[in-house]
Amino acid sequence: MEDLTSISRSLREILNSSTQEQGNLTEVVQKYLESDDIGAQRAVCEVILELLEEGDEETKTQRCTLLLEDSALTYISPIIRLSSTAPGTVHSLIQLISRYGRPREVLMALSEALQYVIDRAEGFSVSDDEEDNRPLDDDDVDYESLWAEWQMIISGYIIAIPRLPNVRSTPTLLSLSEEISQSIRSLGPHASTLWSRTCLIMLCSLTDTIWNWAQKTTDKAAAIPLRTVDPHLPDPLPQSLLEDMMPVLCAALSGTSIDAGAVWLWWIANRALESKKEGAQVVNVGYDEMTMLIELLVPLTAQHPNPGMRLALFKLIGTLISLLSSRDKVLALRHLLEPENPFDTVRIESMSILREETASNNDLLSPDLLAQLAPILFPPVTLSDPDSPYNLSSPDLLSSPNPSWWTEVAHYIWFLSTRDSADRSGVRSTYREDIIMWLDAVRSKLNETLSYVQENGNVKEVAEVLPGHGVGFFLNRWADALDRARVALDA
Repeated sequence: MEDLTSISRSLREILNSSTQEQGNLTEVVQKYLESDDIGAQRAVCEVILELLEEGDEETKTQRCTLLLEDSALTYISPIIRLSSTAPGTVHSLIQLISRYGRPREVLMALSEALQYVIDRAEGFSVSDDEEDNRPLDDDDVDYESLWAEWQMIISGYIIAIPRLPNVRSTPTLLSLSEEISQSIRSLGPHASTLWSRTCLIMLCSLTDTIWNWAQKTTDKAAAIPLRTVDPHLPDPLPQSLLEDMMPVLCAALSGTSIDAGAVWLWWIANRALESKKEGAQVVNVGYDEMTMLIELLVPLTAQHPNPGMRLALFKLIGTLISLLSSRDKVLALRHLLEPENPFDTVRIESMSILREETASNNDLLSPDLLAQLAPILFPPVTLSDPDSPYNLSSPDLLSSPNPSWWTEVAHYIWFLSTRDSADRSGVRSTYREDIIMWLDAVRSKLNETLSYVQENGNVKEVAEVLPGHGVGFFLNRWADALDRARVALDA
């Protein structure tokens, strides 16, 4: 391999020679770039960049024009392939070629390079000899290198597109849209978190650049009508929409695209809810899809750092449950309320969804409601079980979620007894004795706690349960819920 010095000397001699010999410079550079020696390719790129950045601004402009104006189709493809081994040099050269090359030729060369990236991403070994073209396994494809090349290509587009003549933009935009979309489909499944962010940032920059350029072209739209997209959305929504989108939604909610997944799910759920209220066809929300979404949404609802997002996700869970059939609603609520749910805050808050569904859905008032939920809401008191909450000492009980859970259940007993005046659920008949035994056991724990608090003053553990309200409010709320539940049962 020729060393960097000899390559630099050869190119400088041509650059400083007669105009006729300078015309051979492109051929010499092309010879080095098409060499099988990666070292020679990198060396010539470094030398070219060094030559182009020497001298004052006038000299730089002259050299860039001489070397790059007519060379985009020759230089871009081989230079792009060095993106992962010499990223700094390649980036600078692509920027210069995009700035000084003929813009249409630059776009043609970048499109050719992008297609080459797509071919390799889709598992094809591309060769000049058609017989050598063969499919590759994923393990044979270096996606990191392909993403590096993709980044260089998009950076070139960002510079070259504003240099296009201000004529019709539509053909250019259609071509670019197809190529870039295909590249994302091919590379996207193999993107690391870093490349995903880089991709998004660069696509935003490219979109902004194209928008500004398109405003100066002859086929720019005079106005953009509002709600242009709505006529193109399916109406009514396909019944299988949620089922069809589950793989994408699950990947988004369990990966790094949580916000995007939540937004799409919100859109589907709310459009489906509107359709249901209007009596139109409703998107199918099956129990299997719902349980899978609950498994993904509950941890996010409990752990998301943004309180507004936590509330939105909880409301989303409630909206999705409202789309289920009555039988599936009860099963989904059981899934949320069962003790196996490790997120106690969400479990307790889910009692509000149960109350809302009970209030708005007469079909829910059936024997099946408590047949499914009674073992969870007011289970038999088993003092022999060492893990039973009824065996907890007052300090341990106060630091547990049990008092808040019992309070919410007692509120629901009062609410259901009042709402279900016909006793279709069996709350005042079939389950009355079980509920009374449960209320008595919880009342016993409340009395123990009251005695403990009176003996020990304003207990810190209780004060932390409802900051700002104090111990008295917390205990009074607990006692009031038990009293109201018992009165409603006896009414």
